Amino acid sequence: MSALISCHAVLAVERGAEHRQFLDFKADRGQRRGERFARGVADGDVPAGADLDALTSFYSSVLQGLSIQARDGASRQQLLAIGRCAMAAWDSLLAVEAA
Repeated sequence: MSALISCHAVLAVERGAEHRQFLDFKADRGQRRGERFARGVADGDVPAGADLDALTSFYSSVLQGLSIQARDGASRQQLLAIGRCAMAAWDSLLAVEAA
């Protein structure tokens, strides 16, 4: 229920200059994550055919969720468990379909 309320509170915010700054900051962070995944491809850590947009969106969503959970009082153990789940998805997210 608290997640639903948080979601509606965010959506109800007036779309002023502060909101634009927040969106710009969020876009910059996402762009930097995408650039880091691209560097992973160049370094051979991430397969060349991996969907970098999906990786960036997925892990950006996880980080945003972790931030909200931490803000709302989640314990260190809860946050670490979320992180372990996100990293458990890593190998399947890197799976590249054979052409």
